[in-house]
Amino acid sequence: MKSLISPRLRFHTGTGGILRYCSRQILGVFSSAVGVLWAYEAELKAILNALIFCKQFQVRNLIIESDSALTVEWVNSDQNRPWKLNQDLIQLDMRMSDVGCLGVNHIYREANNHADKLAKSGAHRANRIWAKF
Repeated sequence: MKSLISPRLRFHTGTGGILRYCSRQILGVFSSAVGVLWAYEAELKAILNALIFCKQFQVRNLIIESDSALTVEWVNSDQNRPWKLNQDLIQLDMRMSDVGCLGVNHIYREANNHADKLAKSGAHRANRIWAKF
């Protein structure tokens, strides 16, 4: 049986994000390598890292933005979730509750190129960046 997804789409991935106040002032950043994953797996790891970051620095009542419409759909609904990612999605649900996450929204990559650059550089990062200002 032939896979519908090309194996070439699996690559070294990183996660990255920027924590901002509603005024757009930067509060913190994170960037790290997460291994060889499919793009949608890396996007899920990025949301998990954002939630872990917020929990560690006691940030509550947040809205997460992701450029993966598919991942946002999985996070916002308990229907049609891939069984392969079930453990990550269950952990994500618990962490969203822990920090009082108000929602996960889709945005286009171009709307947040700084976070995109952090994620791309994270793919080859030996040590993670994890800082709150």
